[in-house]
Amino acid sequence: MNLIAPANIPEPGALMLAVFVSSAGGLVIRLQGLHRMSRFHRKLHPHHPIHITGRCNNRERFPVPIGEAWEIFSDFLHIAHGEFQIIPLVFVLMPNHYHLICRDPHLNLSRGVGYFMKESSREMGRSAGRINRIWGERFYSSILSNPLYYMHAYRYTYQNPVAAGLCE
Repeated sequence: MNLIAPANIPEPGALMLAVFVSSAGGLVIRLQGLHRMSRFHRKLHPHHPIHITGRCNNRERFPVPIGEAWEIFSDFLHIAHGEFQIIPLVFVLMPNHYHLICRDPHLNLSRGVGYFMKESSREMGRSAGRINRIWGERFYSSILSNPLYYMHAYRYTYQNPVAAGLCE
């Protein structure tokens, strides 16, 4: 079937009259609902820490040596702190991903971490002569609203390099 697209696309949740031309040449008219494909809305709180992770595309390693990646991440994390008031509490860099536990008192998490990932990706790509994307997906975040959750995330973040055999 070939879809004849409407001139004005309605808002998600609205009903739309879809017109199809079947392979036999007949006209098929169908009333269908549009579903929203939005991102998960985080209910941030200015006092709760957040555990954030970002992983490389296809679980590949960063395209630059880990020491250079550390310098790039440190620079852009410092800028994200200054520009978006994100307060880093813990940052651990692995060969293909990172863990960040931070506070976001001004609720700028999406903009700040988006900036951090975009600019660090751009700098690593420039340094490695790479044109393809670095990150596999948008960052993952978990709100640590309970002190026990915070301690588990803290322990997991610091034990991650040990479990991967990168250090003792």
